[in-house]
Amino acid sequence: MNIGIDIGGTSIKAGVVKSGEVMKLERVKTPKEKEEFVFAVKNVIQYLLEEYPDVKGIGIGCPGPLDSEKGILLNTPNLPHNTDLGVLRKEFKMPVKFNNDANSFTLAEAVYGAGKDVKHVLGVTLGTGFGCGLVVHKNIYSGRGNAVEFAHTIINKNEEEKLPHLVRGCAEQYVSVVGLLRLASKYDLDVKNPFEIYQIATMKNEKALSVFKEFGRDLGIV
Repeated sequence: MNIGIDIGGTSIKAGVVKSGEVMKLERVKTPKEKEEFVFAVKNVIQYLLEEYPDVKGIGIGCPGPLDSEKGILLNTPNLPHNTDLGVLRKEFKMPVKFNNDANSFTLAEAVYGAGKDVKHVLGVTLGTGFGCGLVVHKNIYSGRGNAVEFAHTIINKNEEEKLPHLVRGCAEQYVSVVGLLRLASKYDLDVKNPFEIYQIATMKNEKALSVFKEFGRDLGIV
């Protein structure tokens, strides 16, 4: 039995998993301040351990860039920079492993999901931010430096708007929740989240369909 945690810019999801079955799932809002953020992660782990004391280890998926050996979030967009989550190892006295969230997602699909019958899998995560993972022969490909970290790859050098924590014209500015809502605004859609755009698109609304077409084009460029 283990605890798996998915840390995102909007929420922290944590679950207890036994033999592939999710026994319990919790979700909390991601704090913006460093100390509150670390406390929130500790707190949700402690809450799960109280109900499931037989947990043997903890796996944490975080947006990159990340020092997975030390458990330190580096200059990660949408999360407090240089946050040391390695302190969780001292706190809980059990194995705590860190990896890029897109890597974790891609490995799961490569081993258990849609990619289990192929040799190589490229995974893309679209959320508050944008992430990529690559699995070669069922092993995560880490490469050197920031291999497969495409979020800050510039796909539009003529972009005029500069968003906080992002390189002007980078992939994450376009292929993420932020990018989708920017497109919705461009097409004069009064929506609060991607699901509302989807709902309007199912009614064959031309503006909503144009949002997804342009979003898909940008994703294809990346």
